[in-house]
Amino acid sequence: MARRRGDRLEEGRCLRHLGSIHGYLGHQEQALRHLRDATAIFEELDVAAEQARAHYGTACALYLFGRIPEAVAFSERGLALSRVAGDELWTAECLNELAWFHSNLGELEKSLVYSEEALAMFEVLDAPWQRAQSWDCLGYALRRLGRYEESVATYRRALEAFGELGDHRNAVGVLMRLGDTLLAMGDREAARVHWVRALADAEQRALLPSAQQVRDRLAALDAEADPVPVVPERAVGSHRVPVPTSGDPARGLRPSMGG
Repeated sequence: MARRRGDRLEEGRCLRHLGSIHGYLGHQEQALRHLRDATAIFEELDVAAEQARAHYGTACALYLFGRIPEAVAFSERGLALSRVAGDELWTAECLNELAWFHSNLGELEKSLVYSEEALAMFEVLDAPWQRAQSWDCLGYALRRLGRYEESVATYRRALEAFGELGDHRNAVGVLMRLGDTLLAMGDREAARVHWVRALADAEQRALLPSAQQVRDRLAALDAEADPVPVVPERAVGSHRVPVPTSGDPARGLRPSMGG
């Protein structure tokens, strides 16, 4: 429809959405081709904000395909363009995305810097879901740095926020990661309590992959083995509550935390 109307801006947005969808489906070639085409249109139109979103989406897709160093480069470009466009929400989104990528790469101090700036912006913007995602990402980095008490406190803030938002999938994930952190602190029973709660919530909501992850943790705990810590998942739009869109339907397709 956009092509028939000659609406280049809408055509670029449609291509960006298609790229995001193919990324979630694991269609690497199609995802990156659509995102490249979208970026080319936005560059032709000289629309910095749309270019930023296309680079953000490309970074998300590359992350899903395990190409994290490349994802960082696109996310950094998206951050620069978001700043040029004066879009504070997308600037904060890119900061949080970079925090997550650097955490995955083991560059934890860098991750903290990006997380702290993103959180400060989400506070000012009053964006509760994005703020909760940032707390989840920050808690993970703090845990990996061995700053367990800070990690627990941060995860509890994320858990409370996801609960208030009705985001059960991410709440279950945070409960799992809280258990991981408590186990790392040597408190096996506290870890069990959080995992049992996570399992009950996951089963009640038919979150089958999450439920199996918790069962694996509990089985390892009973066998006196160390469970493998679970990383924050990047939730697909249908699995989470709506977030502020600023008139952009692409936000419903964005991933958040990844794993």
